Amino acid sequence: MRKEKLDEMISMLKSEELKRKKNPVLRILTVLVIIAAVIAVIYAIYRFFAPDYSDDFEDDFSDEDFEEYFEESDQA
Repeated sequence: MRKEKLDEMISMLKSEELKRKKNPVLRILTVLVIIAAVIAVIYAIYRFFAPDYSDDFEDDFSDEDFEEYFEESDQA
């Protein structure tokens, strides 16, 4: 009786190993998904910590600069 149960358990384990070996595509996809997730996290961290240069660019040009430019061109 015990030997039958032991043989049954061994055969179940072997079948599980075969199932794992039959899915290399699944493993490749899993690795690709993990790599894509890591890249997404790194990009999100970069975007969070990267300085926003558009604010500095907008600050360089004030309304007074434009008014002075147009006043000079009107006088000429």
